[in-house]
Amino acid sequence: MKVLFVLPLMSGTGGIQASLLNLLHEIGPDDHDVTICVFGNYISPDTSLPRWVHVVPGPRTLEYCLADFRSAVGRYPWYELPRLAGTKALRRLLGYRRVLDASLRAFRVPGHFDVAIAYANDIYAGRTFVGGANDIVRRCVSADRRVAWIHNDPTRHGLDAARSLRTYGAFDAIVNVSHACKEIFDGIVPAFASKSAVVLNMMDTTRIQRLALADAPYDETETFRIVTVARLDNRQKRLDRVVDACAELKAGGVGPFSWHVVGGGPDADLLMRRARERGVEDVLTFVGHTSNPFPYVAGADLFVLTSDYEAYGMVLAEALTLGVPVVTTAFPAAREVVADGQTGLLTGFSVESLVSAVTGLMADPASLERLRTTIGARPTDNVTARAQLEAVLTGRQVPAS
Repeated sequence: MKVLFVLPLMSGTGGIQASLLNLLHEIGPDDHDVTICVFGNYISPDTSLPRWVHVVPGPRTLEYCLADFRSAVGRYPWYELPRLAGTKALRRLLGYRRVLDASLRAFRVPGHFDVAIAYANDIYAGRTFVGGANDIVRRCVSADRRVAWIHNDPTRHGLDAARSLRTYGAFDAIVNVSHACKEIFDGIVPAFASKSAVVLNMMDTTRIQRLALADAPYDETETFRIVTVARLDNRQKRLDRVVDACAELKAGGVGPFSWHVVGGGPDADLLMRRARERGVEDVLTFVGHTSNPFPYVAGADLFVLTSDYEAYGMVLAEALTLGVPVVTTAFPAAREVVADGQTGLLTGFSVESLVSAVTGLMADPASLERLRTTIGARPTDNVTARAQLEAVLTGRQVPAS
């Protein structure tokens, strides 16, 4: 089966790109003939794309539109920089939606596909629109079947009924990555409930476990080690709770402990400033982006996620794959990943709830060990996700998890 995946960038960060890489490593070249269209024309050097995957480019206008201007000096020859700057000025003047529409008028992905997948959903934030994968699959691809993926709570991306009807009417299936998010989507647009489905994120367990064997990043003097892996986007990930939890733990005399936050993002300076203000720089380290966060996870005693919302919580599944107990805020999909009291703890969204859960496990090593034992008895596999994917690709009824 010839399958096309469309997404804007593969910059080496973000759950969407990680989930696609896991999927590609899971299905292999003997299952499907896979092409990806990365229409922003950027695949980071540390992206481990399988060699058998074909890559087709997108329009240069969209490449310039989506490029990070700060790093463009190193990526582009000097004579291209004026064109890049002009495209970005045009985007500010006209808006991304109009630039996208103009860019796609003459663009076509070559070839014909059995299935074309828009693997990155649109995002609406006020008057701001970010997207393009849905448009390319609808307008620029020849395919027998069209599928759209939604990677987060649809309401958080501004997908109301009118936009959903307009966007997804031409698709044969709409995939959510958790049952919780499917329920939300079906509530927004009941007319599409019959063609909405769930395909759980896959885990490349072999790769994760191999990468986790890299040199341990922790200082030998560190005792109880807590880790959080997340994009530093405070609106969703709420990493201010990590800073405040560290302050509460210190004030309560809990410890000794260290807390590492692995990831980069737009709110790095804001969060580091907050850490200085709360006086927790001695126990809290912002590591920054790394292409391999798994040694930090594997070497930790506890993984903590503080998000207001997640579609699935893939970092939780990665931590469990490495045998590390988790504490997470109880967003709706969390229960699909974490068995409360068995592989981790679900908490409320307050700092007090997080501190209580962390303090309890620090004070009770036997409980922490019981969590580890349960995790070890429940190895991660992709059997359900593979069956769900194949059902979506072929149009069969999607099996329940």
